[in-house]
Amino acid sequence: PKQRLYLIQQDSNVKTVDPTTRAIMKLFPDQVLDMTARNGKVYYIPKSTPRKVMSYDLNTEEKMEVIELDEPVSAVQVSVAGEANERPKPSKPTYIYYTTANSVYKINKDDPDDKETITRVGGSHYIMDQRYKYLLYASYGNSIVKDILVNQIQPETIISGLGSVADMVYDKQTQILYYLDKRNTRIGMYDLKEDEGRELFGDLDMPKKLTLDKGSRSVMWTEGQGPTAVLKKGSMEGGTPRTYTKYPAVDGSESKIVYDPYNRKLYTLTNNKVREVNPKTGDTRDITDGADAVRAIAPGTDGSIYIAYQNNKIYELYPKTMTSQYVTSAAVPIESLLVDGPEKKIKPPPPDEEEEEEEETDEEKDVGPSTYIFYTSDGDLFKESTKDPADTSTISRPSGAGYVVDGVKLYYILDGTKIVEEDLDSGSDTVLVNLRRNIGSIVLDKKNQVLYYLDTTANSLRSFSLPDKADKVVFAGLKSPSQFRYIPRTNELTWREGTAQATKLIRGNPDTGSKETITTSPFIRDTDSQFTSLPDMIYFLRDKNVYKFNPENRRVSPVISTGTVRAIAPGKPGSFVYATDDKAIKQYDPVSEQSKDVTMTARVPDTITMRYPPRKLYAYFISGDNLIQVNKKMPSEKRTIRRPGASKFAINPRSMDIFYLTSEGQIMKEPLDKSADPMPIASDVESVSMMKYDANTGSVYFTNPERGTIESANIDGSGRNVIYEDLDNPTVLSIEQDRLTFTEGMGSGSKVSVGDTTGTEPRELAKYPTLRDTDKAVTYNPSNQKYYFVRGTTLMEFNPETKRTTVIRSPANTVALGPAGNIVFASPDRKIYRFNPETRDTFELMQSPVFVSEIVGVDFTPKEIDAIVEQDTPDDPDGTEEPEDTDEEEEETDTDTGAEEADTADGDEMDPTQYFYYVSQDALVKTNKDDPTDSTEFRRQGATNIAI
Repeated sequence: PKQRLYLIQQDSNVKTVDPTTRAIMKLFPDQVLDMTARNGKVYYIPKSTPRKVMSYDLNTEEKMEVIELDEPVSAVQVSVAGEANERPKPSKPTYIYYTTANSVYKINKDDPDDKETITRVGGSHYIMDQRYKYLLYASYGNSIVKDILVNQIQPETIISGLGSVADMVYDKQTQILYYLDKRNTRIGMYDLKEDEGRELFGDLDMPKKLTLDKGSRSVMWTEGQGPTAVLKKGSMEGGTPRTYTKYPAVDGSESKIVYDPYNRKLYTLTNNKVREVNPKTGDTRDITDGADAVRAIAPGTDGSIYIAYQNNKIYELYPKTMTSQYVTSAAVPIESLLVDGPEKKIKPPPPDEEEEEEEETDEEKDVGPSTYIFYTSDGDLFKESTKDPADTSTISRPSGAGYVVDGVKLYYILDGTKIVEEDLDSGSDTVLVNLRRNIGSIVLDKKNQVLYYLDTTANSLRSFSLPDKADKVVFAGLKSPSQFRYIPRTNELTWREGTAQATKLIRGNPDTGSKETITTSPFIRDTDSQFTSLPDMIYFLRDKNVYKFNPENRRVSPVISTGTVRAIAPGKPGSFVYATDDKAIKQYDPVSEQSKDVTMTARVPDTITMRYPPRKLYAYFISGDNLIQVNKKMPSEKRTIRRPGASKFAINPRSMDIFYLTSEGQIMKEPLDKSADPMPIASDVESVSMMKYDANTGSVYFTNPERGTIESANIDGSGRNVIYEDLDNPTVLSIEQDRLTFTEGMGSGSKVSVGDTTGTEPRELAKYPTLRDTDKAVTYNPSNQKYYFVRGTTLMEFNPETKRTTVIRSPANTVALGPAGNIVFASPDRKIYRFNPETRDTFELMQSPVFVSEIVGVDFTPKEIDAIVEQDTPDDPDGTEEPEDTDEEEEETDTDTGAEEADTADGDEMDPTQYFYYVSQDALVKTNKDDPTDSTEFRRQGATNIAI
């Protein structure tokens, strides 16, 4: 308090320094051993009497003995109770405000006698700032009034000329009011300190309700109604907002929304029920059961929400624990509710986690790359995002038909005789084909950049090469061809020929010119349309129902019999999508025979095409105490995953859960997308030198050098098990196919042992100097039964049969098992390499943006995860080719009215069903291993000796 610095010099004298004038003076003659200054006094231990603690009053210069001890002391610290600036400050009360049409009622949460009634006629959306005694409210819907409730100051209109104020929120830290003008479809702000305001966001689509996220300094609001409803989020400074979540998480019928920045959840009041919404995932849960109708809700000041029920009782609820307590009762029917009191400090989002996660949410969930649906309706082509209803466009071309879209290129039939290429960005167009005869439909082979089209006048099928502009006949002599499409998976064209009883379904190879009839009438009709080929089955539209045709047994059977289907097209691998009369787009899974909603279109589609974004390939590294996610193809796209005080990360590549050790000795499980709160799966962990997740057992394994154990923790938090104990300083750990490899001991007494996840007695693999405790990342490769590790900066290979080590490459700093029996390792210059043990070839996978101390995984697509976990034989058995990050094209979906082919991303989940095959009476039988009733026979007339 005196703004002085006190020093003990080497001669034990005490001097005082004025930091402003730099003046130095002796404080008192006593020599001291130690001292501290507190509350206007200096407490010290005299050098002459080291058993005493003395005080020196800086105001009165009076010395007093504080205490005398039995033994000498050398240091003093003082905590003084009752001194002026140590007395606890009286806490500010929390007031609850509830309103009726004309009055605001104020009551102290902890003192029911501390209450007040404020009468204001014609007000709504009341906001109270008790610090400045402001009452803010909307007056008759078109102006906002500031009413200072002291000194009888007249209310002041601060904003006028509004359309209709639908909601208001207030940030009392900055004294800024935010309001939603529903009629003028905008959100504005008003700074009460500066007495000025401005528009933040305009041209909104049916804005409804408003709230604040003070943690990220954002404004959130709802737009739209029903299936078009979205929750949007924008900076408190304005700018471009983004879609945060959408229907059905919000539906536009909310009468109030509040955001809790402590739990990062949104709470909505809809039809007298309170619902919790996770804005990142769209997951919801009911907070109230609807038995007692809710009239109003308001955010609390520490992670709670206040709820006013129909019976006018007010409760405070903590959604995280679902505990509540009664607060007070109102004497009148409550229309709205607000709470004003001291706020608990809001923990801001970690800068390298939340901000990048926000970007990831934009990029991968809402904005781009987005899944788009292209559909035709009344002759026009429409493009809509399934993620963001606002991301839509209309592509209308006079006399245009037969649309195909490839990126920013649009190909369409003009005037029935021309094929035009148009750049959708620049708007420029080029006539590619001028046939001067009727063109029926067009499809595109994207891989080879070849357009195929029907010449319905000459009854032929032609091709046009985009690179060299070559135009030629592929198939001639066709009979009334229609329903034409290209199947990239098999490089085949399929089409329908003939009419009535002479209808055929034909497929042909455009490269060889060969063709064959798939089926004929009566299995197929000339009115059937929009044929979609999936493996082993053909789906098509008949009388607004979906049927399937089995080429093996020539059976036609119904799949969807609602009588409302307008269009079908391939979806993700193994599925198809379809459009209905009510504008719904659904995806059908033939395995489960179930449909699920995909999106709603703005118009009724005639044809549809799905465009899926390419899947990204990510690598995960540990660098220092951080988990790093890197886009393999774009290493600059990096995400650092930090958890304060956390270390020793592991990851489940299937569920994308991360595991980490906290400074409090807990191993936590947390979804990488933060769709759920972190949960502890192990506690009181003394030390961890290495932690790994094992997909086969679904557990996390870790070495505990302090206890001398290797332990596991169930990822559901149900238990912790000791696998091995009484070990000598276990450190390095790796897990491959239930095999545990770990180091023990130190220096010349060190060794590497091998056990398993069940705790079978471990055996010594090798000891010093063959293998040592300083060897890093000892990894077993099941493909060749050899071990790989880094010694110093050299990658080594160990053969357990010969007990010999071989130098692979230098420099290296860590190694891990990669897909398909390959080894991946990192070098000190931040490069990641793949080593093929069979060919002994090494090639660079990628450049990491950070130094890599541990490789968690590379190329985590589902196919490669299966290879890592199950060690299946890969498509690339020698492992010499780098996996391509390309789109796997599905079947062309063009119809006579002109939809275009579907892109599907490489790496979508494969069918996990296992089948076995056997020959019975000259038929090949395919049977589901787990469900023998799921069985199919394949017969070929006159065929024997079948192999597969």
